[in-house]
Amino acid sequence: MSDNLPVFIQALSGNTSDRDRRERIWAALQEKWGEDKIWVWDSAGYSEKNLREISESYKWIMRVPETLSEVKEVLENADAEKMRSTTLDGYHLFSTGVEYGGVTVGGCIL
Repeated sequence: MSDNLPVFIQALSGNTSDRDRRERIWAALQEKWGEDKIWVWDSAGYSEKNLREISESYKWIMRVPETLSEVKEVLENADAEKMRSTTLDGYHLFSTGVEYGGVTVGGCIL
């Protein structure tokens, strides 16, 4: 197993909620590979409850839903002129942070 490749991917039915499966998935992954991993989730995993439960114990990356009022506010106030250029043509980066669910979340807009 490589430390640089995903070690677990599980495709679920479109009718299966990530929120319903997360506790079983986390327990199984911890047992198999331990806690020293970076968890990558889609926006369905972004909830106040999930952030409170994972933020102190895990390293994680998650796409934040653009429908949240906090995200809408950041997007509305993002100044394209202050964004950093990237090596990819047409892409710029802006780092920010917000509090959500009692957790300070660092984020970036791409």
